[in-house]
Amino acid sequence: MNRSMEASRTVARFPGDSVVPAGGPLLAEVLSALGIAVPADLVSGPGSGSTTLWKINAAQTLVLATTRREAAIDDAYACGRIAATAALTAVHAVAATPLFARMRCECPAAASDLARRSLVEGAAIAMRDAGAVLADARLIDAPNLLFDVTVAGIVRPDRLRGAHGARPDDVLILAGQLGAGIYAAAHAKGRLDDDARRALIDDASRSNAVGIALGRLKNVHAIADVGPGGLIAAVLAMARSSGLPADIDARRVPALPRALALAKAGCVAATSSRNWNRDGGCVDLADNVMPEMRSLLTDPQTNGALLIACKRESVDRVLKLCAPDAGAAAIGTLAASPPVEGGDLLRRWVAITG
Repeated sequence: MNRSMEASRTVARFPGDSVVPAGGPLLAEVLSALGIAVPADLVSGPGSGSTTLWKINAAQTLVLATTRREAAIDDAYACGRIAATAALTAVHAVAATPLFARMRCECPAAASDLARRSLVEGAAIAMRDAGAVLADARLIDAPNLLFDVTVAGIVRPDRLRGAHGARPDDVLILAGQLGAGIYAAAHAKGRLDDDARRALIDDASRSNAVGIALGRLKNVHAIADVGPGGLIAAVLAMARSSGLPADIDARRVPALPRALALAKAGCVAATSSRNWNRDGGCVDLADNVMPEMRSLLTDPQTNGALLIACKRESVDRVLKLCAPDAGAAAIGTLAASPPVEGGDLLRRWVAITG
């Protein structure tokens, strides 16, 4: 059955979502000027990002996560599944259990009824596999394929995790292989064979539900979603929020098999350069780290990759929890103590060796 987008053939693109939304400070300013009080139950605060947290009671916190994604590949079913998986990752990153989702899809008018049905099927199956339900799906005609997916989940407040909360001397674990954006860029250039194309779809469709189990471990202190901002952005968020610089060994970072070779051949997502331009000033990159590795570390992801901070004695347990086929490895550590006030590390939060 042909489920491609036919005349509206989509290309592999990953938009440059901002890590910190520009509207956040503006929203806080407007609410303050209007005298609108923010309830204490709004745990995440106004304008805090794509994930909103609301404390319902002492035992339940509601999570709402919204992602906006362009097409990842020219297969309608895969596009729907990948878009839903990206939204699920934001819920899993706070250790929440997803409940339901709503999808709004801007769909090219030339797309067939079969392609439209396949888009919805892909999203519905991704939600079903995660134990949730696609409660609403709306398709509207537009020039390009674009998804807005909102997932609602629930988590006990004592199990809630996020990029904040990491502690001195924590080990950083990456659960998930990097390189989805590189593979997508190669696909757009016609340089991805069928096996690698299937690997891209399988990897980007894998929901990393291990976040739910990690929330039950007291020695797991922080979890971050490695999304469009790339791995460096996730490490920076964790380092800054804890006030602890991070050391990363690039050689330990899990990657899709051909990711580095494809990056070396020029198959790099445009977002990768924007990510480096935004974050590079805070990174001390060793001279032996090759350009293709830098592209991997800033590569936009849609595959449910999670960055985890935990105590050293819990590393083996965390690695066992992560799906063996998803790729997981300890890639670095946070400093044992905060940097000296005024020191260079206050500006260079991440040191990367190769």
